[in-house]
Amino acid sequence: MATTWFSAPAPVTRRVQGYFAPVNRSAQTPVIFDPSEQGSFSLSTPPTPWISLGWIQNLTRKPGSKTAAVFTGIPASPLEQVRETLEAQVSF
Repeated sequence: MATTWFSAPAPVTRRVQGYFAPVNRSAQTPVIFDPSEQGSFSLSTPPTPWISLGWIQNLTRKPGSKTAAVFTGIPASPLEQVRETLEAQVSF
């Protein structure tokens, strides 16, 4: 059986708009946008307490995840590849 690996396509966009949602410090929970409760997310007038950060320039995402092979059998051979950590850096 042959295994084919596909990588996720890179997102293609011309403009990115950023939004900030405050964190409830006493409960240590972020404000979550739930479309089932709040309906649509208007880009020009975001729902309370979301704040528009405006248009973002030079947005980059750099993955920092580490991967490892899962070995099986005798002699050991790689069965699949998994992520050990999930990390990424976003800058603009």
